[in-house]
Amino acid sequence: MKLKLTECVRAFQAVMEMMGEESDYTLAHALVMAKRELEPHVMFYGEKEEDLIGKYAKRDEKGDMIRDGNKVQVENMSEFLKERKELDEVEVEVTSRRMKKVPEKVKPSVLDGLLLVFTFPEEGDSV
Repeated sequence: MKLKLTECVRAFQAVMEMMGEESDYTLAHALVMAKRELEPHVMFYGEKEEDLIGKYAKRDEKGDMIRDGNKVQVENMSEFLKERKELDEVEVEVTSRRMKKVPEKVKPSVLDGLLLVFTFPEEGDSV
């Protein structure tokens, strides 16, 4: 299935959060496999995002990026946002994994990310 790079990032964050919890082998294995598949896409996204920030960053007389707290000030915000949107929309192929049972406990925000790469049975479904 195809996911946008920003969806890969969301799914990866959810997988990483679930990996902090003990689970049965099947779920643990699925999480590890999803992490391994998503990680290169997330790394690519991060590298390209850094390139964009470097391209549009305001710089001081020494050539250092000007920051406002943790955020880099951007020179041409509309062009930056246009290129960022293009990056966000890049689609990549990822594996959709069908799970036979649902995790015992999961935060709704994490489930939202997991549902990008996993299909879980609905309540009352028999598998």
